[in-house]
Amino acid sequence: MDRTPTVSVLLPAWHAQDTVAQAVRDILNQEAISLELIAIHQGGPDATLRALQDVTDPRFRLVQLQEPDTAAALEAGRALVRGEWIARIDADDRCAPTRLVEQLRYAEATGALVVPCQVEAFPAGREQLVAWQNALVHHQEMAAERFVEMPWFTATALFRAEALARVGGWRSGPFQEDYDLVVRLFAAGVRTEKLPAVRYRWQIHPGQDTWRWSRDRVRAQKAAWLDLPADAYVAGTGRSLSEWAALLGLPAVPLDPRHPELLPPGFPVLVFGAAVVRARLRAALGQRPHLFVA
Repeated sequence: MDRTPTVSVLLPAWHAQDTVAQAVRDILNQEAISLELIAIHQGGPDATLRALQDVTDPRFRLVQLQEPDTAAALEAGRALVRGEWIARIDADDRCAPTRLVEQLRYAEATGALVVPCQVEAFPAGREQLVAWQNALVHHQEMAAERFVEMPWFTATALFRAEALARVGGWRSGPFQEDYDLVVRLFAAGVRTEKLPAVRYRWQIHPGQDTWRWSRDRVRAQKAAWLDLPADAYVAGTGRSLSEWAALLGLPAVPLDPRHPELLPPGFPVLVFGAAVVRARLRAALGQRPHLFVA
């Protein structure tokens, strides 16, 4: 890079008095980079706000919102950014001191406008999700799996500011705002390449937004983004097959995953959740158009 561009980091904070100071330090201690950190406190005066008010670094700015709405907080911060790139950190997470400079270099090397990184969860938990996400690093791999589960955590990502502006940034609503952003970026054709290195630590706890959406609500959110051809049908087994077929209003075709050659003509929407089964079916289908959901 001839010139290190400025990265504006957004830090929404709510009920995070035990962890927010460390998240601030992790960003302000980033190596070899020009940055600003915009913290957006949500809610009334509390220990989290006092911890943020104690920060004296000139690269730090504090915004206060009265309502605890993460998407609104991120948008309030995005309206103030000065950098060409925008990153995030959640107030209870950690990141490596080289995270942002490595993501910038990877963006330059790949031409990507969004660069997430691989993640480590702490304390232990969600191992299957993390391993699955970390195995998806290229744009096409992530795009192919985007209706199975969110293929990257938005808190890990470095975004070109213009790419976020193209899709309107974060939105509030009766849906997972992070997943909503991910599917809109893919729908807009924004190239995403994942840094193949663990540079973000995701703290797991029961109060996270990740856990508050029912399976039916998440499936409905996915279904709203499906643009299927007229010859589409749903193929799978058991209850998931009937539920997805009813949700999409499409014919249901029972399929033994060991015999993909029995798929009838048309566009199959495959409802197999196990990654190993998806890999086997994808290899058997080759170039035949299809889609996986879960």
